[in-house]
Order: sequence, then structure tokens, then C-alpha cells
Amino acid sequence: MVLQHAVSFTMVVSIFLSISKMADTGPTMTCPERYTRKGCYKDSVAARALPDLLISGRVEIEESWGNWDMFIQSFICRCAIESRKRGYKYFGIQFYGECWSGNVTSAAEYAVHGPSDECVGRDQGICKKDTSLCVGKSFANFVYEIPLAPTTKPPASDCKDVLDKCPLYADQGLCIDRYPDVLSYCPFSCGKCTV
Repeated sequence: MVLQHAVSFTMVVSIFLSISKMADTGPTMTCPERYTRKGCYKDSVAARALPDLLISGRVEIEESWGNWDMFIQSFICRCAIESRKRGYKYFGIQFYGECWSGNVTSAAEYAVHGPSDECVGRDQGICKKDTSLCVGKSFANFVYEIPLAPTTKPPASDCKDVLDKCPLYADQGLCIDRYPDVLSYCPFSCGKCTV
């Protein structure tokens, strides 16, 4: 019995250390959708530059602050996929975890309110020109462009997540080979659905 508890304790510590190490080293995930960064721009409630709120990850952020880098990677990817599904070319991440997009066709439209310096990147640090992933703070969009040619297949209509928490698992970066159960139970949130 003591040996069984020791083995269980060792496994728990091992899993904890793996997750801690993963968070400290800034793990990366592969997004099936391609996108390029355009920059940080002001927004206005009265006249939204990107008019459609596609996804709100504000609740998920509260659970993901400790794993910020993986959250923004996953959230930006989800936003790109949803924007592509709706046929939108540009999308922006605002207020740390809101995905905004719309039928915007040029830089003049998404940059209508001018540039902003209110965007952050990894570790919630300043978003620099060489920072690959950035998000806007309050009333600032960090804008990305999706190439015109599709890079993903549409999801199969029967492809669904089994668990309600799958979007959270995806945002926490658990859609990797190390967690096969997440991949198995969360194919939609993990971007594994294709026809």
C-alpha cells in the first residue's frame, strides 16, 4: 500500500514538473491556419474597425493567466480558423482575449483609427516588431492577415468535441502528442477535423 502511494505521488510530481517545465520554456503549438502579423491599431466602440466579435476568451483568460504564452498561441489560432471559416481576410485580438473580424478588405479599414502602442506579446511584455504573437489591450486590436488561398480543410460535419472543457484544454496548449486523450476527446478544438 505504501509503495502504491509512493508511485502515485511520484507520478503526480512528474506530471506537475512536466507542466511547470512546459510553461517555463514557452512551448509552441502548430496552428493549421497560416496568418501574418500586420500591427497594433486603435479601435473605437462607436465605429469598430473590425466589426464582428467572433470569439470571447475573456473567461478562459482567468483560468489561463499562469500559462499566458500557450493561451495566446491557441487563441490566435482559433481566431484565425474562425475568421477563415467566415471568409474574412483580417482579424484582430483585442482586450487580451477577444477575437474581432469582419468583412474588412484593406489596411485603410482596420487601421482607420490609427496605430496604437497598447499591444502585448509573450509574458505580457511589450509587443515589438520581432515579437511573433501579440494581442491588443483595451480598445486596441493586434491585427493579422489570412492569405487568400485556403490553408485548411473545412471541418467534417460529424467532428465534435466530447468534453465541454475542450476549448479550455486547447487554449492551455494540451493539444499535443504528450496528451493523447485530449487529442482523442477534443478533435474540433484541437483542429484535427478535416473532410
